[in-house]
Amino acid sequence: MVKKSAIDHLVDMDQPKKEDNLYDKIINKAKQKETQEDTHKRKTFMIRRDLDERLSKVAEQMPYGFYREFFNSAIEKELVKIEKELEKRI
Repeated sequence: MVKKSAIDHLVDMDQPKKEDNLYDKIINKAKQKETQEDTHKRKTFMIRRDLDERLSKVAEQMPYGFYREFFNSAIEKELVKIEKELEKRI
């Protein structure tokens, strides 16, 4: 092991510590954050034109992410109903 001189220690004191570096903190946080691609899956499906027109009119007045939230909510509600019905049949 190489001993550091007094000058080396002073130079080290001027350097920001790894954990104090804002850039590193931001990059590490970004790497840890789950993205929509991590938690969601893309699907392509057909929707009736009349329903698409109605949905588009509503979506124009809603914030970003409306379609995703709408479809996830609607699918989840209907899945619960179907799953309960299937449980009754077993």
